[in-house]
Amino acid sequence: MTRITTTENLHFLTTSPWNIPSVRHVRDRDPLLITVSGNYNLGKSAFMRRLGARLFLQDNYTILIDESSFRHPQHPYGVREAEANFFSFINHMMAQRDILIKSWLNCGFNVIIERSFTEDLMLSKLLNGISLLSDNETALHVNLHDSYVAANRKSDCVFYFNYPAERSKMNHEAAVSSGQIPAFFCGGIDREEWFSACHRLYQDFQDSLLSEGVAVIEHNYDCYEDALLGNFMHRFF
Repeated sequence: MTRITTTENLHFLTTSPWNIPSVRHVRDRDPLLITVSGNYNLGKSAFMRRLGARLFLQDNYTILIDESSFRHPQHPYGVREAEANFFSFINHMMAQRDILIKSWLNCGFNVIIERSFTEDLMLSKLLNGISLLSDNETALHVNLHDSYVAANRKSDCVFYFNYPAERSKMNHEAAVSSGQIPAFFCGGIDREEWFSACHRLYQDFQDSLLSEGVAVIEHNYDCYEDALLGNFMHRFF
């Protein structure tokens, strides 16, 4: 087992994902692509750090990429601030996701990334459903999504956060009240309707993953996270 002992090793887990190495790490197996998916405000980013630390002990050529890494500089809090630019915001997210995934996998690194191209498209569909994107704009996102999915490999494993919509709403309200994040909603979006609509899309998302044979590990009220991580390590190492 590799121990975290050097500044160089620590660099790979804590560096900005845009500090892409110029030299490829040669390994005897393909690097893993791991996606952490689920509704908003469920603790995915914190979980990614715990997952990354666990995986890093086994294989220190591992990079964490959360969504804050590839949002546009003008919209560091994501869709909260992108009211006038929803269409371009989603284009940007998909393009940056594509660049980072391919770059790090090509360098031989395991990639742990928050969400997926399909979840970028889900955001477009949500905004279309409340008339903040036109049908033509969402149709273009569908075409972009299909192109990016065809040009990228499937995830080896998806950690899917499966919790009721109410938990997302409660966690959002608590984070806003404590000043951790700005209010998520703009343009008159109803909080309850948004989280509920998102939850419904995620149920379809989970079904599609299972039908495609993607390995899905579910994070829910019934799971023990240590056991969940142990199951992942046993399965892939």
